Amino acid sequence: MNITEIKDRLLHDDSFVESELQKFVTYFNLKHTIRWVKDREGDYTESVAEHVFGMQVLLNYFLPLIDSEKEFDINLVYHMATWHDMAEAVVSDMTTKLKTQAHEEAEKQAEAMLIETAPDHLKDTLTTIYSTYDVRTSAEAKFVKAIDKMEPMFHLYFLKHKGISVPDHYQMQWEADEYREHRAKYVDMFPILKRFDDVLYEETKEYYPAK
Repeated sequence: MNITEIKDRLLHDDSFVESELQKFVTYFNLKHTIRWVKDREGDYTESVAEHVFGMQVLLNYFLPLIDSEKEFDINLVYHMATWHDMAEAVVSDMTTKLKTQAHEEAEKQAEAMLIETAPDHLKDTLTTIYSTYDVRTSAEAKFVKAIDKMEPMFHLYFLKHKGISVPDHYQMQWEADEYREHRAKYVDMFPILKRFDDVLYEETKEYYPAK
């Protein structure tokens, strides 16, 4: 199938979307595959780096479908996904629902520090990322932000199909409907992403780690 045919099937064929989702269960196994034949002994907690890896996988899948005219700056898209949460290496992660103004200010300070201490050949890239990502002032930022909001849904789907107890490993403090409403403003502008989001919502809503 060409890109047009794939997009048409994704938009109209539930079974095709399901078959594509199954592929991500395999891809997301890499998040929890430890090098040198070691095992996490059942710990499926997701690190920020694993979240970023999940985003990179999603970008590889969705970018050709959403940017079929190749209008995006692809380098910026992948750099943005790689670096968008790097401040959390300094201030740690906090779910959006519980994030306070103080935490947001700490993240901004960490981003400024990352720019200041970055290698000279990365300073301009990081400045662009941190000045455009959260405010979504570019097409690339809007797309990557949507992928950022979608990745947890793919992770939930992965956990469900691995038979993992979600509350023990994944707590975002959201109700299923509440998080769906939150991500809609990022996802719904991309019909293909919205299509996956609708299917993922139905697949995971009873399995959601609400607290």
